[in-house]
Amino acid sequence: MKVTGLELLRRGAFNCHDPEEMLRIDVDALENASILARHFRDEFRIHCNVELTSIMAKRWWQTMLGVMWPSIVVEIVERNNLLACEPVMHRTKIIAEAIRNRGGALALDDVTGTDIELRAIKELRPEILKVESAEFIAPLRQVTGTDIKLVVERIENEHEARNAVLLGADELQGYWCDVQTSEAVHYALTPPGLTATPVIHVERMVA
Repeated sequence: MKVTGLELLRRGAFNCHDPEEMLRIDVDALENASILARHFRDEFRIHCNVELTSIMAKRWWQTMLGVMWPSIVVEIVERNNLLACEPVMHRTKIIAEAIRNRGGALALDDVTGTDIELRAIKELRPEILKVESAEFIAPLRQVTGTDIKLVVERIENEHEARNAVLLGADELQGYWCDVQTSEAVHYALTPPGLTATPVIHVERMVA
């Protein structure tokens, strides 16, 4: 139960279909990832998501060039249909290499093994795949071999954790992991899964 990475997630609602809003969020996440990466040095990987519409934007590119730091992992989110467009795939490959040249790494988020994801794995050569479910481990291993780290997400209980490990997961992520390792990070970085735990209100009965 060793913490290997922290993922920056926005608390509160946002419109993922608004490119301008997502660009602001993605730039903010990248800047804060850089702060944490410098603070923790090599203790943890620091993950931050990015929309493809953001990664195509000059502002995100300029921010990345200015703040990228070793141990930062940029995760391309599951809204990845734009990668079917050849110019987008080509530009993303260039950006991926720029991230690596500055010590960072690339990940694909919420992978299920779609055709566009398999093409992205081949073209972009991500260091990490965030897998939606342990059932996708075996078919993805046939494509990636052992060169790419597979992180199984949405681990809700010990049974799911054990099953994912038996099936070949390299790392785990999810609410159960948050609970098990809650003492390993500062309270200001409380995993969102823990803060979302429902509070049970008990009414006091008076005779």
